[in-house]
Amino acid sequence: MKEYKKVLIFTIALVVFETITYLLAKFSPFEPTILLSTLDQKLPVIPSFVMFYYLWYIYLIILPCIFYYKDKKNFYKYFTLTALSVIIAFFIFFLFPTTIERGNINFEENTIFTILLKIIYFTDTPILNCLPSMHCTLCFIFIYLTLKLRNFKWYYKLLIIITNVFFNIKKFSKGYAFVKEKINNE
Repeated sequence: MKEYKKVLIFTIALVVFETITYLLAKFSPFEPTILLSTLDQKLPVIPSFVMFYYLWYIYLIILPCIFYYKDKKNFYKYFTLTALSVIIAFFIFFLFPTTIERGNINFEENTIFTILLKIIYFTDTPILNCLPSMHCTLCFIFIYLTLKLRNFKWYYKLLIIITNVFFNIKKFSKGYAFVKEKINNE
């Protein structure tokens, strides 16, 4: 039981650290760059994909615990990689803040997905610090470390990888399209 508390405290402390650095970066004195590409304008907002966004937050607590109990070395790699990623992202967020224009959603529909989207739109305003995406970065860390797990059933690995890939599809394509357009315009 004592080990369980230790893992949970480490995991929660890391989530708090991520949150604090993200909030501190919002005080950047620099004007945010709008990340908008032609691909962004073509990609629709699919309300049902919000479930992957919320699932990611559950993964922030569950996956580190799995890493710890299956392979302590993986847990410490997770902790180190995540802490380093957050620190690097903080400096990028502070020195080069970014923002996006959100897609239009018909919020008059009251489905569970639009309600969940409303919560995100309400809590994450103004939208800042989109690139690098910490969601994507952590998902890649999750995938990498999940693949390294031994004595972990292949279908659990597949489930973790697929859900992380689904979460990353739109976020990754936005960042890639933005960078590609900036390079092509220069």
